[in-house]
Amino acid sequence: MIVLSTSTDSLSCVTSNGTGGVYDVDTVCSFIDRVTSTGGVGASARQLSNKASAATTDIVNETGDADKQRNIKTAFIRNAHATASCDVLVQIDAAGVLYELHKATLLAGESLHYIEHVGFFKLCDTSRLERSFVTEADSVHATAATFADITSLQCPMKSGVVYGVLACLHHISNATTTGAQFGFNIGAVPTASRFSTIDTVTAAVTGSNHSAGSITARDTAITAQTTGSAAVTLAIIAGYIQPSADGTFSMRATSEVTVANGLTVKAGSWMRIFRQTG
Repeated sequence: MIVLSTSTDSLSCVTSNGTGGVYDVDTVCSFIDRVTSTGGVGASARQLSNKASAATTDIVNETGDADKQRNIKTAFIRNAHATASCDVLVQIDAAGVLYELHKATLLAGESLHYIEHVGFFKLCDTSRLERSFVTEADSVHATAATFADITSLQCPMKSGVVYGVLACLHHISNATTTGAQFGFNIGAVPTASRFSTIDTVTAAVTGSNHSAGSITARDTAITAQTTGSAAVTLAIIAGYIQPSADGTFSMRATSEVTVANGLTVKAGSWMRIFRQTG
């Protein structure tokens, strides 16, 4: 709870460090006044503002009444600019004495929220994600040279943003003569991409065999393996991608030959995706 306990208390917001001096910050705050002498509660109200410059401004005004306390229920501060980032600082102004509550850097499209009984938290635009994905069930691939999504390893991406990708894929083949092959896809040809791997071909604790490779094209084997292992081996895949259009990124796999259970990516395999630029 944020309480403005005297008639001269207010809640203010400082906007600063806007990219190129550009600002477009919207605030929406809701509050209820309480009459201290009687304990009565007034109607709820809201206060709206927009900030187009570096400034310190009240986002919830003082009551101006010595018999009222103002209880702030919610405060939403959003950077509505399409490209510019800025800092926002929320503070209580108690008759000119400032008490800082929370400071955050808001990239374009991000917002800072305050909710009573919850506190402050920031919401990020989906293009600035950092997420992890885990396969909860085995993903079986039995058709040769036909890439298909690995179960649960998919993520929406935004056009123009550069994402980093790291995946650890535990897998087995139906026989040592069946190779495992991995790749990626997204809806449109990406502006830029590169994925590389180190893959164990045999599961021996010592003296295991490995393969390595690198690709830039979709649905292309990073390593064109022709041998595999009936014991669990590991492919570590790392790369980056810059989509040319909004789409869904998928980590994909295929068996080298068409055979039942040719390649199985095991449950517990995972992928991490994080924003690099954009």
